[in-house]
Amino acid sequence: MKSAVLFLSSWLLLTFAYVGQATADRLVWIDDGTRKIQSAALDGSGVTDVVALATNVNNHHLILAIDSTLQRAYYFVGGSPGPARGLRRVPLGGGVPDSLSSETELLQGLAVDSAAGTLYRVTLATLSSELIRSDLDAAAGATLWSYVNGGVAISHDLDASCLVSAGIVCGDLDMAGVVVAADFADTGTIGDLEIDGVGGHVYWSSQLEGGSIKRANVSGGGVITVAPGVGFSPGIAIDEVGRKLYWTSPFTGEITRANLDGSSVEVVVPGLSEPTDVEIAVGVPSVPLATAPTRALLAIALSSLGLAAALRRSASRRIV
Repeated sequence: MKSAVLFLSSWLLLTFAYVGQATADRLVWIDDGTRKIQSAALDGSGVTDVVALATNVNNHHLILAIDSTLQRAYYFVGGSPGPARGLRRVPLGGGVPDSLSSETELLQGLAVDSAAGTLYRVTLATLSSELIRSDLDAAAGATLWSYVNGGVAISHDLDASCLVSAGIVCGDLDMAGVVVAADFADTGTIGDLEIDGVGGHVYWSSQLEGGSIKRANVSGGGVITVAPGVGFSPGIAIDEVGRKLYWTSPFTGEITRANLDGSSVEVVVPGLSEPTDVEIAVGVPSVPLATAPTRALLAIALSSLGLAAALRRSASRRIV
């Protein structure tokens, strides 16, 4: 009887330690000036550090992607070949990063399909570049598209992927059925792109028009400027639930958001050094997964001690 009570109590406490904690979507970004990955609530409050990056890398070329299912951040640090360069993965709650690529691989695009458990990366070479899809450990992989000239964005719900090639081209998650969403010659002016899977649009940042953010239909056409004159942004993100667009401003050290039509512009994270790429992590636990087991075990231990003491007192009363 005593063992059964202790087991039931421990099981209930362990369940509530994991399931009972609240979750919320969070911004995650790279600050190249302070060499950190950081996160905050979507309104910019509660800024915390995720991981510190190497400080001895030139030509940083930093890009970021989020696996919301397993609560991990993927990031690439460029520069000269060496131990500090390569694709890394770290828990959003912090920890020691995993190294996933060789020191010679150079990336210019990165995206995670959390639902399918796949990683999309654009490799950069002297004569060509390719879009490769692999498992989440970046092992093996298949080439989906060649001669990519920028980043990549995917939407599992929309079964869509978009990348920079001859303009912005979009297809399904296998890059089949490709259409030209936006046709223009100077693709070198594009900073980042994201897909709004709810609205069916692809958004991208551009150096043109004093720095602007544009959008088009994933199915092609409908190109408009939603945020003109915002300065060049190397990172944009879309909150599909809150219907907000976020972008980084490395020269002013800010992360700004607006409605998806460009209205109601507001700075949500001021005072940064040099924010580059930004993403949104969905369903981040209020207590990081890395620390939740410790809390659960402590609760179990305290509860077990209390129950054991109570049972001993009850047994003593019966003997007397």
